[in-house]
Amino acid sequence: MRTNRLIFPVAIGVACWALSCNIGNAGIEYSLANLGKLNGTISYGNSINAKGHVAGIGEDQFNNQHAVFHDGSLHDLGALFPGEVSYAYSINDQDHVVGSHGINGSGTSRAFLYDGAMHDIGTLGGVSAGANDINSTGQVTGFAFTAGSPQQLSHAFLWTPTSANGTIGVMVDLGTLGGSSSTGFAINASGQVTGISDTSGGGLQHAFLWKPTTPGANTGTMYDLGKPGEYSNATGINAVGQITGTYYSSTSGGNRGYVWTPTTPNGTTGTMVDLGTLGGTYVSGNAINSAGQIIGTSGIDGDSDNHAFLYTAARGIVDLNLLIDPMSGWQLNEAIGINELGQITGYGTFNNARQIFVLSPVPEPSGLALIAFAAVTILVLSYRGSARSISCRPGF
Repeated sequence: MRTNRLIFPVAIGVACWALSCNIGNAGIEYSLANLGKLNGTISYGNSINAKGHVAGIGEDQFNNQHAVFHDGSLHDLGALFPGEVSYAYSINDQDHVVGSHGINGSGTSRAFLYDGAMHDIGTLGGVSAGANDINSTGQVTGFAFTAGSPQQLSHAFLWTPTSANGTIGVMVDLGTLGGSSSTGFAINASGQVTGISDTSGGGLQHAFLWKPTTPGANTGTMYDLGKPGEYSNATGINAVGQITGTYYSSTSGGNRGYVWTPTTPNGTTGTMVDLGTLGGTYVSGNAINSAGQIIGTSGIDGDSDNHAFLYTAARGIVDLNLLIDPMSGWQLNEAIGINELGQITGYGTFNNARQIFVLSPVPEPSGLALIAFAAVTILVLSYRGSARSISCRPGF
């Protein structure tokens, strides 16, 4: 009897909690965390790992932009030299951060890897480089200037550590699609790189996919994902080789986001689908996770502002501002990073300042209703059990 008396209030409490969440959170699909800012007025979240840790950019009290890292509190990663700027663009699950830092106000930059300290990972022989993404084994992609030509040119690179997630490695030139320059924007776990490249004959820049000869190798082939006569770039790639980015639509006359899906996982041929729009003429797909969730930014009606979005094949493009608490005081302007759990980071406007946000999926109302149903079922069964035990006592 003592057990059943305890079950009653617990079951009632669980049922009430689940039902209240079900009612109170109708339409709210994400909880929002404000990661704050440094001493300046602007901050961005660019990448989020499986731990929910974020890498991005913030301003110090002198309005110098610095790479930042958030693991429960916001840390200024500084720069290699005092007074310089730095930018963090990606973080892997080992909390290794990559990005770019300035060199003594010279207008040049270098690619860095941060593992508690900032390490310069070099160039392709030229004066500048920048790192844009890092994968789970510590491979890095970005751009680096080459040497040996009358005019130094930037090429996409792949930097591979000599040991997994090490700080010493080898940088190789990924080449171009026949033009002069290229940049690597994203890399997946198997070492596939995607980005943008000039095409031959001075044509428009196209999105590319670089595929290693074997997973993790630093040799491979670059493939053109673009269409003749149209600009395109590629900024995100997931574990199976789906890619997102932006292309110029000759039909709409604006830049539109897309998802490119390989015919076979990690293949080199596939089909491109337009992501749609939130009403404006500009859409950018920024990142994609293994579930095929794509995040980015879109102009709204009349291009009066830009809003962060979430795209899935089932729902199409949805304004993330419609999926958070409308009383939060936030306007989400751009979603830049997404992890495998569906957590999203980017920047938005809060208290008239641009700040970093993290969105975390909340349980669906149907799931909460199921919890409530289970709690009520336990309550009923416990009551029936109690009634039977009383009716079977001698003398009753």
